[in-house]
Amino acid sequence: WVLVAVHLAAFWSSYSWMPRILLGRGWTMHELGWYQITVAAVQLLGNVSFGFFADRFGRRPVFVAYCAVFTVGLLAIALNLDTLVTNGVRITAAMAFTAFGLGTWSAFGPLFAANYPERLRAMASSGIYNLGRTQQLIVQPVAGMIRAGGSDAGVLLLGASMAVLSAVLVFAVPQGKPQARDLT
Repeated sequence: WVLVAVHLAAFWSSYSWMPRILLGRGWTMHELGWYQITVAAVQLLGNVSFGFFADRFGRRPVFVAYCAVFTVGLLAIALNLDTLVTNGVRITAAMAFTAFGLGTWSAFGPLFAANYPERLRAMASSGIYNLGRTQQLIVQPVAGMIRAGGSDAGVLLLGASMAVLSAVLVFAVPQGKPQARDLT
């Protein structure tokens, strides 16, 4: 649950706030739409590729590597935001790179499958996701206060720090084996 909550904080601290940041810096809805389509498409590639890499190298190392991509991308954007935001292609490319790292979401299905019996798996995964979402009632107002204080980059740095924490927390989750099908 803690891993999902922290990972959601990383996700929402970039995905929820970047459109607001861009609109606040003079972007049009048309420009923002193309930005969103591009970033979502690259995240889809990250989601699909995660499984292939995880099968070859293991879920935890690949989760950490993808979190690193996400973190490096957010740091690069946060530290160069004033320059990047004036060039739609460069900011979209930087955020697309960052979004590839969010392929980490593909880790959670197998993680739940490995740690919960089939009869509890759907309840466990939906319960954990929804409890993780409730934590955003704390994190996102904090992000809003950071932004209201005049720091667009600070919101992205919050997301980067949560991504680093996610990479650490993944080692606290048991690395179980998929549960045998319970036919009783």
